[in-house]
Amino acid sequence: PPKVMIFQLDGVFKREIKLVAFRRIEFIGCFEEKIYAIQREVSMELRGKIGFVDFPNPIYEFTHEFQDYEKIYSFPINHYVEGSAWFGQAYLEFAIRDFQSFFVVHESKYEINRYNLKSKKIREVITRKFERVKRPKRIKKPGFTYGPDIEYYQDVQELVIFGDQLWAFTSERNEDGHWLVDVYDVDGRYVDNFFLCFPDDIEPKRYQNVQLINWKGYLYSVDQDSEGYFSIAKYRIED
Repeated sequence: PPKVMIFQLDGVFKREIKLVAFRRIEFIGCFEEKIYAIQREVSMELRGKIGFVDFPNPIYEFTHEFQDYEKIYSFPINHYVEGSAWFGQAYLEFAIRDFQSFFVVHESKYEINRYNLKSKKIREVITRKFERVKRPKRIKKPGFTYGPDIEYYQDVQELVIFGDQLWAFTSERNEDGHWLVDVYDVDGRYVDNFFLCFPDDIEPKRYQNVQLINWKGYLYSVDQDSEGYFSIAKYRIED
């Protein structure tokens, strides 16, 4: 089970808490002495079955030091299940600005949910017309389970809060390989878009969970160079 380690602000370790009832859980934020996290669930009860099914991915609200918790919402992701294998038809992306603006993508199509952690409701769904990017055909080796082909890449690849804006990194690239980013204000209103150019010798992990993070005006990314080596890079965004 996941383990939470508690430290004092000066770095001194106090204790640890095991969350026995959970598997993989990701921290969202802490507001008004409550802790929020999302669990990426896989049901063992589905083993041996064949077909499409939704995995729930619930949000939990924890009281101080994880003594009590409550499931407050779920963002399901559709999977294809065959025997002991399962294949996600989309993946979960999220970014949080404050208590009222928790942005989540959990479907392949262009939909960004703006969830309010306090009211425990979806405030709005941000969407726009988007020309979807087709995936190349897979090369399938005999003896392996692949699941059905997915025709398109996920429209919104990554969400990042950048200052007072929400950046939605899409699946679209221009002829130079630059990444199309849609820009919204924190209330979900469309502002503009632009193509983000990375250095010539760097390729962000394309069409995957790239883990882009904004911190104090810089963009941090897990990158892969031309020789296949991965590194953590820090970028200054320039006009």
